[in-house]
Amino acid sequence: MEQKSNGTFCARIQKNSIKLIFGDVQKHFSSHENITIDFENNNDIFIFTDENYLKTIIRNLTGNAINALQKIENPTITWKAWQENGKFYLSISDNGKGADSEQFKALYDDKEVVGIKSGLGLHLIRDLAKAIHCKITVDSKLGEGTTFTLKL
Repeated sequence: MEQKSNGTFCARIQKNSIKLIFGDVQKHFSSHENITIDFENNNDIFIFTDENYLKTIIRNLTGNAINALQKIENPTITWKAWQENGKFYLSISDNGKGADSEQFKALYDDKEVVGIKSGLGLHLIRDLAKAIHCKITVDSKLGEGTTFTLKL
């Protein structure tokens, strides 16, 4: 078990089953019966990362997606896991309202101040992702939805 620290957090890197992590997320959000949450993990992927950090990132992104799906017809969230060129990827997509890039600024800008509107969510995701050497990108289209991709 390898431990990595970025000065703020100390990650415990271990082999983790994405299937089990997705199962945990599914249980965590099972009360949201009106929202379809799909999990695609065709190759039963295992990744080396800190399980708790990754679960926190996934739960936070799922919670954000649920909030984005308010008043949306047929609300759907899709989590996917795949491996490509020796890297592991996880993505979460929703069919919500989408947003402009300014709303995701805290994900990339360390100097972005936490405000009442933005909350701690994206700041927490950013810091936890850094601690486990995870890169996060976001693609959001107004009126179509948002996809976050995690590269581990």
